[in-house]
Amino acid sequence: MKMIPLVPAFRDNRGTITDLLNDVEIRHVAVLQSVAGSVRGNHYHVQSSQFNYVIAGKVEVVTRDPKGEATRGFFSKGDFFLTPPHCEHAMRFLEDSEILVLTTKPRSGGGYEEDTIRLKDPLISTDPKQTT
Repeated sequence: MKMIPLVPAFRDNRGTITDLLNDVEIRHVAVLQSVAGSVRGNHYHVQSSQFNYVIAGKVEVVTRDPKGEATRGFFSKGDFFLTPPHCEHAMRFLEDSEILVLTTKPRSGGGYEEDTIRLKDPLISTDPKQTT
């Protein structure tokens, strides 16, 4: 997981324009809405990079790189982060949340499932009794 710092590209008395991405081919865009306490992910993508922009809410993200090193981060409204290919990732939503998800591979036509490898041992348990 990589936090992407956001700096307005333009600012005047009307507000700001902040570029999220430049020179990146995006093949799929989705809005992910999740209720507090839910868990998503516990997988990785073979080829796709996934950019995530938190529109509202708070989310805990756990990632593990191919070397086996795990990282935990907490993101809220306005944060932007990347999970590159082969980076295992899972998200626990600490509040009702909404995230804009942009990926470099399409989700249609079975492409998403072909590119997604589910983890046998989850990074974040979906069992509410466990706190991993």
